[in-house]
Amino acid sequence: MRPKFISIGKIMLRHPAFLALAILLSACATAREATWKTVPGANIPYERAWIIVVNTVSEYFDLETIDGQSGYLRSGWKTTDTCWAGIFQGGMVPCKRAKVTVRVEERSPFKVKVKVEKEKANPWTSYQTWVQDGNDERLQNEIMDTLAGRLRNM
Repeated sequence: MRPKFISIGKIMLRHPAFLALAILLSACATAREATWKTVPGANIPYERAWIIVVNTVSEYFDLETIDGQSGYLRSGWKTTDTCWAGIFQGGMVPCKRAKVTVRVEERSPFKVKVKVEKEKANPWTSYQTWVQDGNDERLQNEIMDTLAGRLRNM
């Protein structure tokens, strides 16, 4: 006797409750845009302040773009959490990641905006696609507090 395989599509069509559950779960994967936060201004020369910004952010992330002339800095993605995806997916896989973007708002007094974007992997696609998930508040606050302290103490 051969085992019978159950088609998930047939179950959803025959049982509307399963279809409603699938729609509800997929709605949980909606994208949330990250927002900018401002670091309090500091009365120090732009060149010195920019070096502090670059050095501070590089302690948390690998940097991909650094443009001192325009006052723009962006990191690459960094995995912040792993999840169990099952034996067939290789066990633990990245499921959350973050990247930081910094832009100078004013040179005198020196003021920057910071945005730490967070994405989470979609388990419905075997963790192969990423969905925006707003700000990584913990990491953003940590970077902003460190930056504010270092800029204030110069």
